[in-house]
Amino acid sequence: QWLAAGTSGQALITQGSGANPIWGSGGKNVKINQFTNNTATSSYNNITSRTPFWSFTWNKQYADSLLEVSVHMPFVDQHQYHPHFSVMGIRFSTTNYDTNGSDIYGYFHHVDQDQSSQSSLASAYTGQMVYDTASTNISAAGTVYVRMVLNSSSGSAHGGLGEWNYNGDNRQMVTPISTVIIKEYEQ
Repeated sequence: QWLAAGTSGQALITQGSGANPIWGSGGKNVKINQFTNNTATSSYNNITSRTPFWSFTWNKQYADSLLEVSVHMPFVDQHQYHPHFSVMGIRFSTTNYDTNGSDIYGYFHHVDQDQSSQSSLASAYTGQMVYDTASTNISAAGTVYVRMVLNSSSGSAHGGLGEWNYNGDNRQMVTPISTVIIKEYEQ
């Protein structure tokens, strides 16, 4: 007896020793998106509230998916005024960049070399997180507005980010590139 043709998108699934194969749903899908920015932007100083610095849209493929988000963003600090840990966050929204969103902090951290004699220090925001979108404002598939933000949770001024994607050093070959990678896993 021959197995009838399956429906488009189905995969042939084995059922173990002695059992006939069947048509069914195949493995889960993964969608990978990389977003980059190499525009140098100056002066993120004296931040007292949520301050956006990079926005982009992303097309979410699957409802209730699991996201793996990786971030690397080069900055130059000014003087010794370094931001505290976890002042950088990411915001996901389905309406626009400023409403109906989820702000997520604590996964991205500021790394630099503390030298009080230097007026400009190379630094980076870097980090990785996993975010389950089920039962969130971005649980459905479709356009998602993504915004990278700096924040002072205490309301007091934080400073020190002199330039994002720093290009002020003429010994550099190219302007640094900021990267956000979003891997979306179908559940």
